[in-house]
Amino acid sequence: MTTRARGRSVTRRRTRISGRRPVKSRHLSYLRHGKSHRGYIQYPRQCDGRRPQETLPGEYESAESRAAYEKSLAHFIVHGTPPPGVNWKPQNEQPAEIETATGCCTVDQLWAHFERDRLPDYSYPEICLFRSAMKRLRVRYGDRPVDTIGKRELREARQLFLAAGNCRKTINSQVYRIRVIFTWGQEEELVPDEIPAKLLALRPLKPGQAPENDPVVAVPMDVVEATKEHLPQEAIDLIDVLYRSGARGGELYRLRVGDINQKSDDVWTYDMRQHKTTRFGHDRSVKFGPHCIEILERLVEGRKDADTVFERRPGKAWTRSMFCHLIARVCKRHGIPHWHPHQLRHAAGTHVFNQPGGSVAAAQAFLGHHRASTTEIYIRPEHDLAEELARKFG
Repeated sequence: MTTRARGRSVTRRRTRISGRRPVKSRHLSYLRHGKSHRGYIQYPRQCDGRRPQETLPGEYESAESRAAYEKSLAHFIVHGTPPPGVNWKPQNEQPAEIETATGCCTVDQLWAHFERDRLPDYSYPEICLFRSAMKRLRVRYGDRPVDTIGKRELREARQLFLAAGNCRKTINSQVYRIRVIFTWGQEEELVPDEIPAKLLALRPLKPGQAPENDPVVAVPMDVVEATKEHLPQEAIDLIDVLYRSGARGGELYRLRVGDINQKSDDVWTYDMRQHKTTRFGHDRSVKFGPHCIEILERLVEGRKDADTVFERRPGKAWTRSMFCHLIARVCKRHGIPHWHPHQLRHAAGTHVFNQPGGSVAAAQAFLGHHRASTTEIYIRPEHDLAEELARKFG
């Protein structure tokens, strides 16, 4: 969307770095020069009274111009000053000289090797996270040799995540993924041995150094039932199976008729060939009990093995964004507390844990976790165990 401001055309769109609309105090507008039809950046007024202006290469809105804008924006977010080369130099400060080593690939080339040879082994959500993590480093240092990347450069890439408003846990995870790429490059002899050690020297962010996200909790079932009253039957079926099986949403979105093993009358299974933890050598099997079987029998009857089981309409399978947006719209329209489909998995684990005879081990087996510590994130005891022990022994 383009608006007119003080006689200039200002493009108001989301930036690729920040992921949200620009804010005057932190971001730079991407402007268009009327006569030359090129993009340019007007930087804030500096201490000497001048306002530096950077004319970007290529035509306005071209890929070359956009890439240059993103790179200058990244430098400004990290340092708060125009990048080297702009017609303004702060007093008593000289641009740092970069020593390039011969024989080393660049950061962009390292990413190209990783994307081709290693990235396909990960699940699709993990692939998206790797791409997002490396984008922050590439926009600043994509053309730099890998032997010039150290703790300072990694800290600057992390600063871009902070500027985008990411939470502490996400930032630390993304920095870890950047280290994984460089460690893989070390194994493939693309990165010198000392570089991963330098990156490891950057400590993770501690509480208070970045925003914290609220923990994901189980959605109350009365909220789910209130939402189901305003949903189509196709969405209701998916919600019921998600809760009854404890499966992840992504596991059921791609479920096909031929993937279901109807080995008995009371338990069906879904043995996945590709899943979130395939690269660790783990197996993943979703079990469907009588309630799920009743729904699945109706959905698979008379259909081909290649057909998707859960579809929003014939031939159109559900996706994560479509399903989440549908629930969000219904909750907002009818005044229902907002909830996310992944909270159904938390609700399923909590229900198994709190029923008579339930335990962490039972919830772990039901959710398919390989570590009990992961299961403990999903469950919420209904009663305070410390209070019960105090009444018994206190």
